[in-house]
Amino acid sequence: MSKTRRIYSIVLTLATVLVLLCSCAAPKTGADASSAAAAAPTAGSAAADAGQTQTPPAADTSGASNPMPIIPAGQTQTISMACPDNYYSAAPTTDELPAWAWIKEQTGVSVNWQVVPNSEYSTTIQTRMAAGVDLPDILSAGSLDTTIYGEDGMLVELSPYLEKYGENYAIIAETAPNVKPLMMTPSGSIYHLSTTRSEELYAGAQGWEIRYDWLENLNLEMPVTTDDWYQVLKAFKEQDANLDGDPNNEVPMTTMSNVTNIYRWGNCWGLRLWTSDGFSIDENGKVQYDFLKDEAREMTEYVARLFKEGLMDPEAITNTSDDLTSKCISNNYGSTLYWQELCPTWNITLHNLGITQADWGQTRTPVGPNGYPGHIETRGYVSGQWSISKDCQDVDTAFRWLEYVLYNEAATVTRTIGIEDMTYTVDDNGGYHMTEFVTNNPDGLGYVEAIRSIGAWSPVSVCNRADLIALFKLADDKEIARCEAVYDQIIPKTEFAISTLDESDAITRLYTDITTYRDEMMTKFFLGTESIDEKWEEFTRTLESMGIHDVLAVKQQQYDRLLSFGYEQ
Repeated sequence: MSKTRRIYSIVLTLATVLVLLCSCAAPKTGADASSAAAAAPTAGSAAADAGQTQTPPAADTSGASNPMPIIPAGQTQTISMACPDNYYSAAPTTDELPAWAWIKEQTGVSVNWQVVPNSEYSTTIQTRMAAGVDLPDILSAGSLDTTIYGEDGMLVELSPYLEKYGENYAIIAETAPNVKPLMMTPSGSIYHLSTTRSEELYAGAQGWEIRYDWLENLNLEMPVTTDDWYQVLKAFKEQDANLDGDPNNEVPMTTMSNVTNIYRWGNCWGLRLWTSDGFSIDENGKVQYDFLKDEAREMTEYVARLFKEGLMDPEAITNTSDDLTSKCISNNYGSTLYWQELCPTWNITLHNLGITQADWGQTRTPVGPNGYPGHIETRGYVSGQWSISKDCQDVDTAFRWLEYVLYNEAATVTRTIGIEDMTYTVDDNGGYHMTEFVTNNPDGLGYVEAIRSIGAWSPVSVCNRADLIALFKLADDKEIARCEAVYDQIIPKTEFAISTLDESDAITRLYTDITTYRDEMMTKFFLGTESIDEKWEEFTRTLESMGIHDVLAVKQQQYDRLLSFGYEQ
């Protein structure tokens, strides 16, 4: 089967899986039911106090219009935009990369990019917002509480502009109705725009990646359960899995991003510790905190054993993304917890280094010791938060540019897979195909790096369409098959409505300290510097004394309000 047909099969399978995920929810109206098919590649797809039970009115976009260009030919206008820089550091966004040159051509608007590395952006934008002066016109606001800044007058209320210019947004709202309740404040205001992310993992999930060739070298079967994984990691450590003649230089597993990536092991016990940050909804619709569950202790004991026996990289908690990449292309590391999309890049690099048999690839989340089949949480239904600041002198132009970039079909294709005839072609049936610039890059770049080198799939590429992402995340039929193998494990992230000011204050006052303490203690438990047997009960009691049940009460209000807004989990 051709890659194009296989990718089309991915999208059809995705639609089926989404229907199954929603099948246990309340009966759907016609508009709600359409969300289950939102992943299909269609044109353009891509409130109240705590006790309120009625949905705040949506922006009326029936008469909205946002024709291009915004600025007539022969005239120029520049807007400023703050966001993380391109993930591919060799091609900084400030270089006016081809994808953004195309956007400029369509809109007539130039952009003064105010970018810093992704790891620095959150601190940088929070510092700028605290100062409150010389703010960019548009900013990536994912790390900000947009309700607080909006109510304080730091951000522009966007509902009137959606009604006037939201032509492309209206199409997204039809096919993905959950976007609206996740953008709305309790009073019904909108201070940021987001777009869809729900299908991202169907084009290459985050989770367990392993060196398939190491399994073959040692005549091992793919591990299925957590017990299997322990045995395989032990074999990787002791049996010269990389066949270099040295049985002592293999590190069975690594990862990155402080302790939180390690929390993915909770997926094997039915815990939602990573993207949902420990919050789950029980069968009665009640919000739970999974770190208080017995299964969390069992998971912690398992991971601590991996560290103690040298089966987990001792630097796994402190590794940066660059550290992880350098380790995974060193031929000394056998598995990781990360994104599937990097596997083809790692393989190409290793092949170019002469390790032609190297085969990083995705595999399923292990089955837990209690028989739980394992899961992979989505990163969330929506992606990105993009706001317009009080300092913007031409909100109409800034909003029209942002609305076009986020929601227009042609712009979505450009932001995701690049420029026609440079990175992709279109066949007579409208199907997309990657060019050799991507599939056999002259500079030896992997698919994702090649796409990012021209400005696509960057921090501004927030509309995650499986039909587009699969073109460069899944390099061949083997990658596609590995991707399809985890579909049945993908579950939605636990979502909550935007906070009221009081809720935000309570969360900030209580939960910041709770998460700091939690992560410090979990790190100590994993590394063996604190005894799980002696300290676990004290750990859970401390979480309770710090106010986790008060936090749960707030989260319950937010969850109930989200459902009242029409959201379907």
